[in-house]
Amino acid sequence: MRAFIGAIVAGAALAAFAAVGAEGDPAAPRAIEGQPRFQPPGQYLMLPAYSALAQESVQKQIELVHEQKEKLREISRKYLEEIQGAGRLDWSKWGEMSQEERKAKIEEMQKRYSDAQAAAKKAIEEVLLPHQIDRLKQIEFRTRASGMLYAPNVIEQIGLTEEQKNRLKQLREEQQKKMAALMEETMEKTLDLLNDEQRKKLEELSNRPWQGFQWGGGQRP
Repeated sequence: MRAFIGAIVAGAALAAFAAVGAEGDPAAPRAIEGQPRFQPPGQYLMLPAYSALAQESVQKQIELVHEQKEKLREISRKYLEEIQGAGRLDWSKWGEMSQEERKAKIEEMQKRYSDAQAAAKKAIEEVLLPHQIDRLKQIEFRTRASGMLYAPNVIEQIGLTEEQKNRLKQLREEQQKKMAALMEETMEKTLDLLNDEQRKKLEELSNRPWQGFQWGGGQRP
């Protein structure tokens, strides 16, 4: 989830730099008037520092109530508006700016991102109860920690013993086997939906040379 939020922030910045300035340096970035705003899919929440809150399963674990969910949606909406606004600063004078002025402009944008994140984090913590914040931090730690243990440098830095390393390897192998078994089970259940005639037709199609899926009445090469 952190990667997703980072991508949105980067996207807002790119929006500001994407167009050619009308004045001065042809490479000067400027805000893009009328550019459609990014909208998160469905009810997705963009909540810095507590991105796990976007997951419905996490909301259930920390026992969010309806009123809290509505407040978090409003925080998410305001946060998105803030980071989009930061990416739409006026860059029309970029070509006339000195290196120091350009640096200051970039720092201004970065500060707006940072301020928006800090304000959203503070607002989130005012909505959640103390025990919900504690539980949420535990969930996010477990999510980050399990992924970090794939990195050899992390394993070395925290000082895992050989026994722990072997156990970690064993757990990963068990996970891969379970995932493979689940995939096989899913494929079997999918085929079980078909009757004999349908399975026969599907088998015939699978043996033909690949010609692509059909899109809009024609075949895609």
